[in-house]
Amino acid sequence: MTKEDLLIELETLKSNIKEYVEYLKNVDFEPTKDEINHVAALSRLEFGEDEIDKFTEQMGDIINMAHQLAEVDTEGVPETVQVVDRETDFREDKPEHWESRAELMKNVPEKADGFIKVPVIIDKDDNE
Repeated sequence: MTKEDLLIELETLKSNIKEYVEYLKNVDFEPTKDEINHVAALSRLEFGEDEIDKFTEQMGDIINMAHQLAEVDTEGVPETVQVVDRETDFREDKPEHWESRAELMKNVPEKADGFIKVPVIIDKDDNE
């Protein structure tokens, strides 16, 4: 991705944030325990009932804070993307070539049939 591409992405992101802030000004949303449980299930996380109660309250607090921030008049205030005034140094993205497969595999914690073995992160279940 070039620097110009990143700048375009940044402008798009800023525009989306502005639209979302405007949206938040008109939305009255209080998360429910069912919604927190749903997000936890999508994330494959398991929590106890006391944790779900705590997270539901915390999410409500976060959303209320976003509502408060959306009410602040920022007209004429320059956007801050980075708090320090410096350019990001980009390096050329060059692929590295290993001398041999054996050299690569010597750092691999688990191998199977000459391949790198990684943990399963998605369980395939046709019923979901």
